Amino acid sequence: MVIQQRPILLAASTTLSTGGSALFDAAKLQRQERAHCVIHEIVFMIDGIPIAGSASTSLPSIGGVVRANIDVGSFPLTRGFTPLWSLATCPQEGNIRAADTVPADPEIAFSKSTAGADKIRNQYRWLLPRPLFVPGGTAFDVALQWVNDVATVTYSNLTVWVGIRGYALQPGTPIPSKISVPFATAFVVNEEGLGLVSDALRLVNPFPVPLNVQRFIGRIQTTKPGWITEANSMFNYDEAALSLRLADSQGYDLIRVGNGGSTPWGLAFDQNRRAWTSPRILDSHEWYSATVGPLTNPTTSKPMLSMVGYREEETANA
Repeated sequence: MVIQQRPILLAASTTLSTGGSALFDAAKLQRQERAHCVIHEIVFMIDGIPIAGSASTSLPSIGGVVRANIDVGSFPLTRGFTPLWSLATCPQEGNIRAADTVPADPEIAFSKSTAGADKIRNQYRWLLPRPLFVPGGTAFDVALQWVNDVATVTYSNLTVWVGIRGYALQPGTPIPSKISVPFATAFVVNEEGLGLVSDALRLVNPFPVPLNVQRFIGRIQTTKPGWITEANSMFNYDEAALSLRLADSQGYDLIRVGNGGSTPWGLAFDQNRRAWTSPRILDSHEWYSATVGPLTNPTTSKPMLSMVGYREEETANA
């Protein structure tokens, strides 16, 4: 007899107001059965209706100002509140959008309801570096924060969904002695008291065990009159013509400033995925230092650089 996997989707939603925070109902993100499960992706979906008179037809992407702090049991999956789009590479598939008049962005859906109200939907999918084993009865604790950026007040409230996808294991499956736990951390320019250079507390391995870095994700948030979205890192020169230097705590340059004085941001991150696959093991408390700039429009552009990977944790510490 073939033993089949049983797919599962744990889902919850909450309302988020500008400048506010919210918690998802942990009971909805916890399997009540005693059987263990394996999780392979976490998906966030944001629905919003612009305030009347705002520039709603601009197809905003607000994954930079909506941020999540994620824990499973006693294990943190993020370093504090991390921008949603800094968790996820951008998928290369197109998106279906009503009355599409511009090339589709796979993370944005835009439509008009029958009542004529503009609606926006953003979706960000974190495909975990390795499947995450979750013991039966363990809950995901997911908190949200909406950074009070001036441009995002064009939305009165947002409805945010989280979906945790995986499969249930057969009853009696033993708990492994170690599990692979994903982790993401981000450096946001001009936040947390930092300017254009990250410090040893941002792109860091904060754990006592090695961190297997899988990739870096580069996003540039741009603010326009009445709306906010992502700058295209290859085609929007004014906002993305900035240099990037990346070095580790041992002094090794991953990205060195070139002979012309700059290494363009767009050379590091694939245009479709916004990501750079760069496997590396960081020992405990090793870090990367990023230097970004100069910004062409420092008041409207905000680069965000994240590091995504996983570490091996003993389940006895869960």
